[in-house]
Amino acid sequence: MRASSFFLVASLASSSLACGALNPNISYQGMGAANFSRDHKIAERADESEPSDESDRVVVLIDTIPEGIVVHEGVIRVADGYQHQILGKVRVTPNNHVSLIALFGFPDYESSWRKPFCYPQTVLTYATLTLWAMLVPTSYFCYGAAGISDETVEAKLRAAAVAAGGDLVLASMIRVGSSEKVFGAAGLIVKMDPRMRGGALKTSPAKPAPNEAPSESL
Repeated sequence: MRASSFFLVASLASSSLACGALNPNISYQGMGAANFSRDHKIAERADESEPSDESDRVVVLIDTIPEGIVVHEGVIRVADGYQHQILGKVRVTPNNHVSLIALFGFPDYESSWRKPFCYPQTVLTYATLTLWAMLVPTSYFCYGAAGISDETVEAKLRAAAVAAGGDLVLASMIRVGSSEKVFGAAGLIVKMDPRMRGGALKTSPAKPAPNEAPSESL
């Protein structure tokens, strides 16, 4: 098979619904004194957790600042008179096993059936000097899908908040062009002021509208 034909097949396969969604990577960094062991454990709990009533109660705000949080000259702090606690920073990034690269490792697929279906094909890919991944149609179902779905990003942000002891996430997401997939998300995990839990949370856009000066207190 010529190289051009192979790359055409790979491109079509990787853009199809047959590609396997991959679990994203999660990292966490707590505020204050460094405690990397704690941070790694929080990230691991977030990665392994399933949706729950507790995670459903977490508020996720995208490019939005809630009442009681001040943003000024790139610095975020709690406004005077409020009891929010900024616990740490969370990042959700795509798995690197995109397209046929997935068959050169043992990626963490979202769908449990893909692991027993695809992991043996990784062995066959090496045994046939990559020809299996290029020529055998069953391998296309093992190609890794690019990006992360909105639902997965939101679920991981909620899980990270619960693992860190928070109930509010202030996040921003990265998209490429008109893609429906997310290619990264980052934000702060906050333990909300107890007086504001369960009620309507007043918010403002994180970025001012054109020709509008940013507010120092939101």
